[in-house]
Amino acid sequence: MNLEEKQYYDIKSFCDNLLTDFFLFLYVSEKTMATYRRALKQLFSFLHSNNISKPKYDDILLFKKTLEARSCKSATIALYLAATRRFFSWCEQKNIFPNVAVGVKAPRQERGHKRDFLGAKLLKLVLSTIERETLEGKRNYAIMALMSVGGLRTIEVSRANVEDIRILGDFTVLYVQGKGRKDRTEFVKLP
Repeated sequence: MNLEEKQYYDIKSFCDNLLTDFFLFLYVSEKTMATYRRALKQLFSFLHSNNISKPKYDDILLFKKTLEARSCKSATIALYLAATRRFFSWCEQKNIFPNVAVGVKAPRQERGHKRDFLGAKLLKLVLSTIERETLEGKRNYAIMALMSVGGLRTIEVSRANVEDIRILGDFTVLYVQGKGRKDRTEFVKLP
């Protein structure tokens, strides 16, 4: 029996229960779960506002075009489509609904570094404007120095703890937990 001959459910009629079961199935981190939840909320909002109860491949393409028309970044669209494809793949595995998202491709994303760097003069100016008399000021200066001199991401700085500062040979280093990582295996030399 092919997919067209199977009797599938109306996706709108049990959307909340369906999502609950889907999230129980996923074996991902809480952050990934929150991202999927946000993405699928957009999908179901789109389906509801367009009165679509039995989505088809063309509806998922329209969802993609709607995201593009709202000027969503290509990385955001790619993420929303990845969640959509995974959701419909799960639905098909459970014989709930056909995988209507298979083959829907994400938009091309630019590769490479997307931001300009601060020159030495501008960096000195920025660092000199940070007040360093209070504990908060010292913290802010340390954050800016780590990000600018050490090249750390915001997430790496926010995850840093005092215990992550160690001596390695002749250098003082900070072990960092990078984006998408669970362990602190990489380090940067501290100035």
